[in-house]
Order: sequence, then C-alpha cells, then structure tokens
Amino acid sequence: MDRNPYSPPISPIADVVADAPTLESNREVLIACKLIWTSFALSAVGLIYEFASRSGLATQLGLLVAGAISFGFTWWYVSKLKAGRNWMRILVTIMLVLSYVSIAVLWQSYYAKIFANYPENPIKLAVFVLKTISSILTLVLINLPSSRAWFAAKDIPR
Repeated sequence: MDRNPYSPPISPIADVVADAPTLESNREVLIACKLIWTSFALSAVGLIYEFASRSGLATQLGLLVAGAISFGFTWWYVSKLKAGRNWMRILVTIMLVLSYVSIAVLWQSYYAKIFANYPENPIKLAVFVLKTISSILTLVLINLPSSRAWFAAKDIPR
C-alpha cells in the first residue's frame, strides 16, 4: 500500500508557465518616446527664444508656466506609452492627426497669423519643421504592426 487512506489530500504546487508573449519594451515605442522628448526639447528651444525676445514680466511668467505644463503632459504621454497603455497610443495618434488636419482646414488663418512670421524668424521655422518631422515619425512608429501587437499584448488582463 503506497498511500495511507487517512492522510490529507496532496496537491502539487508549481509555477504556472504562461504562453503569453514577451512583454519587454518595444524598440519602436522607445524610439517614439525619445522622439516625443526631442519634440519637447525643440519646443523648449522655441520657448527660450520667445522668453529672451519678450520684455514683459507677465509674458515671461506665462511662457514659464506653459513650459511647465508642457513638460507635465510630455512626461505623462511618455510614461503611459512606455507602460504599454493602448489608449494613450490612440490618444496621441488622434491628437497628432487632428493637429495636422486643423492646419489644412484652417490654412488661411494659419498662413496669415503663424506661417507669415517664419521668414523673418528662422528659429521658429526650424523648430516647426523639426517638430513636424519628429511628430510624423512618432505617429508612424507607434502605429507599426509590431508596436500595435506589443500594446495589445500589454492590454491582456492578468
């Protein structure tokens, strides 16, 4: 007789090995996060230029507050993207697409008030062009099939 009928039941205990995909950081998402920070840095350069060219204390204080708020939002975007939050990927995609669609839709207003200042202010023009390139690359990187699969795998409830 191998087993005593009066002993308590035995249950084997072992770690469960899940067949879930690996959840390491996605290379494309990390590059997109770096591009978002690069875009913020470019904005900071433009903000510093504006700060230096403005003389009013209220204007300078407003620029500092805008910079702090921009930093907070950038940190929030990047932290949620790195954590694999698909809703943030979708939100960033919608915001970037809407920002460039709004330029096309409101071209007359943008041209008259914003783009008309670029020939006399090459720093603003360079910041705009580099931020646009950075934003488009970010949009492409976070929406690649491998990035979408990574975000989808991170959204699987555990």
